Amino acid sequence: AIGLGVAAALLVVAVMLAGGEQLGGSEFGEPTIAGEALPTVLDFVPVDASQDPAFGTTIPSVSGQDFDGSTVEIAAGDAPIAILFVSHSCPHCQDEIPEIQSWLNAGGGVPGVEIVTVSTAANSAAANWPPSAWLESEGWQPPVIADDADSSVFRAFGGRVIPYWVFVDGNGIVTRRNPGRMEIPALQAAMAETIR
Repeated sequence: AIGLGVAAALLVVAVMLAGGEQLGGSEFGEPTIAGEALPTVLDFVPVDASQDPAFGTTIPSVSGQDFDGSTVEIAAGDAPIAILFVSHSCPHCQDEIPEIQSWLNAGGGVPGVEIVTVSTAANSAAANWPPSAWLESEGWQPPVIADDADSSVFRAFGGRVIPYWVFVDGNGIVTRRNPGRMEIPALQAAMAETIR
């Protein structure tokens, strides 16, 4: 059953990423990416994060724009970060985003660890378009980078399932990756791991 669920999730991502001819508009950024891409994430979450081939590697740096055109960056050595990749048409993302925002509104989070969001796999023919309006309607506060039409940032971080989390320490080193939705206690624990 787990294998079928993962296969279905991968199919959804593949369909979203293949919809390039229907992409367009201000919902896309023009991010620049520097550094080596992370290996593709595993289909499952290893109990021991060190079993992930990206564990201990340095993330690529990203300079992108939010939906208003303001610069948002993900860079090694700034501070610990939790990077969340979401898509407007992903039902799991639609469930996770309001849960996280409610948690943050209630004082949740880990001091010193920032959440940065990447809106990816956007497709004007898919449900819940546009992503900017969706995130605004949820009151989403963390900064957002709008990925390009090729989902370049998502690919550079080894993504294959949405939602997708990458946790990074203050030196830009991957401490954990999580393909799929996270419950709040697991999210808080993973964020705390980024502080060394």
